[in-house]
Amino acid sequence: MTTNSSPPGQGSPPDQGSPADPAAVLADRLFHDMIGALARRNAEQAGVSGRVTFAVTDASGPGISGRFDLVTIFEALHDMSRPVDALRTARRLLTPSGSVVIADELTADVFTAPASDLERYLYGWSVVSCLPSAMGTQARPPPER
Repeated sequence: MTTNSSPPGQGSPPDQGSPADPAAVLADRLFHDMIGALARRNAEQAGVSGRVTFAVTDASGPGISGRFDLVTIFEALHDMSRPVDALRTARRLLTPSGSVVIADELTADVFTAPASDLERYLYGWSVVSCLPSAMGTQARPPPER
């Protein structure tokens, strides 16, 4: 089985463009380098390092290639500035019988007021962190439709 996974994280991958703050770019690159090193170490310890590779790349970009039986996106789709493009890329990467698995926070289908403490917590983080991060790291305009 071949898989492609989008790991959790904040900000843009190093090749996705640069936010206005150079310190944010450096912190983001260090974060992604650290995650990549950890993934490679775990694969080596599990004895599968010769069968897997890890890359930090724009999940919605055309630069991703390969065919996969499984594409996973864990705790990341809501952080992406162009989630629909990322989903199109995931579908393009699938083998004919492949699947896409997305795991994100479990929230209510509709936001209602008054909301539960968990809903307010998740909504608050979405407004002050996820949405600004995603919109601030949009490297290029969406493709013309």
